[in-house]
Amino acid sequence: MARRRQEEARRIGARIAELRQRARLTQEAAAERAKVAHRTYQTWEAGDATPRWRNYERLAEMFDVRVEEILGAGSSDADTRQLNRIEAKVDALLDRMGVDRAKVELAADRLRDAVREQHRPARQEEQLGERHRSEADRAP
Repeated sequence: MARRRQEEARRIGARIAELRQRARLTQEAAAERAKVAHRTYQTWEAGDATPRWRNYERLAEMFDVRVEEILGAGSSDADTRQLNRIEAKVDALLDRMGVDRAKVELAADRLRDAVREQHRPARQEEQLGERHRSEADRAP
């Protein structure tokens, strides 16, 4: 039983590493975005440990995938190959156009954040409004 868990941890770690590399992040940058210690992140990729559920959710959001895809239940090898081919074509196109990929990724991140902001549950919106009102009351 322990062997099966160890194999699964290694498979998940390899998937996390693949997603990080696809996102063109260092382990340090990925750890920072996931809000965990660098060493913790390293243990995930090495397959020495697996993330807790809230960290799977953070990773999924960070890599713009579903948690199931991190766990290996989301896409097939054919899907991964297709995605890699598309990414290579986009990279080549950006290079030919002389576009800075970092700027494109920043714009995509901002767009993704804006979409998430619009889809936030109404209760969070109310709480945010209450906080802003109370801050406004304290302002001079």
